[in-house]
Amino acid sequence: MQRVFTSEELAAYDGSVSGRPVLIGYKGYVYDVTGRFMWMAGRHFWLRAGHDLTGRMTDSPHGEEILERVPRVGILAARPD
Repeated sequence: MQRVFTSEELAAYDGSVSGRPVLIGYKGYVYDVTGRFMWMAGRHFWLRAGHDLTGRMTDSPHGEEILERVPRVGILAARPD
């Protein structure tokens, strides 16, 4: 069973704490981008780790298939209305 992350919990994995995983959210899932060169220090160009990046992929020169290269480690909890 995968861990469920709230937006607040995901924010703690933004790359600012050494030794803590660097995580991003996308389409309801959480991905571990720790150690990926393009995500060093929790930043990938104008994007920041620790956030739900759904809708931001259109700003990228690649598609969501890039996420097939990193582990999916959890589920992003839906925000209450």
